[in-house]
Amino acid sequence: MKVLSAAILFASLPLTPVLAEEVLHCADTNYAGFKWDKKGEASPLVTFPLQRFTIKVGPTQSYPFISDNERLITRTTEGMSRGVSELYRCSHWDQGVVCVLPLTPINPWLFANNGHYVRPFLAGGPPDSGFDPNIAIIYGTCTRARSD
Repeated sequence: MKVLSAAILFASLPLTPVLAEEVLHCADTNYAGFKWDKKGEASPLVTFPLQRFTIKVGPTQSYPFISDNERLITRTTEGMSRGVSELYRCSHWDQGVVCVLPLTPINPWLFANNGHYVRPFLAGGPPDSGFDPNIAIIYGTCTRARSD
């Protein structure tokens, strides 16, 4: 009977490991940058939309496909890309983690070990380039989501 009980207990255990959910809530806090006017002259960037993000770190119960070296970053503020998740590849270094989109590595995220991050907006250019006329460096902080 003990053997049968042990067999039932063993058979009821999940075959995959239970993954802890690690989620960061991140918010931009400041920025620095510049923009071009229609004449092609640069001036300091006066306004830049500060945004919020949810970041899933590594494999989780709801996202088991994410590796330990990836982060799923989702913008949660209003705008065209709200709710769109992008999978970033990450490299660890002594002071934190740097994450980039595999196909467009021009806008990396640098996550410091102290909960702060820096992310550049480098897709801009002069008016005749056809790109957004802003270039900025955005600073922010992240907090770990509480798991209840």
